Amino acid sequence: MGKHEIAQLISAFRTSGAQRLKMTSGNTHLSLTVPAAPTPVRGIAQVLSPSVGVFTPQIRQGNPIFSGAKIGTIKRLNAEIDITAAQDGTLQAISQPEGAFVEYGAPVFEIALNETDK
Repeated sequence: MGKHEIAQLISAFRTSGAQRLKMTSGNTHLSLTVPAAPTPVRGIAQVLSPSVGVFTPQIRQGNPIFSGAKIGTIKRLNAEIDITAAQDGTLQAISQPEGAFVEYGAPVFEIALNETDK
């Protein structure tokens, strides 16, 4: 099974609604699991990695964040995927070190929400 076929399987899995996939094809073993949703904390929102890859934050702890703003990137192969904020708030924590290899769905930021977004 080549990289292209694996990428197609991962893409199909993400849109399938399935929670888990395990398969074997020759010497290739593939196991995919949807990460558990983070436990919500009142006033705090976690931002999860949109992809597997190398994480780079583009904002510092304590900075204000606005919905839709680019706050980091995930680099994989020749692609760079933007991480954007879904809500207004203040960056409370960066959950991964810069340059860390992160999995899909891994927490990368914590945002303290503005009063109107809680």
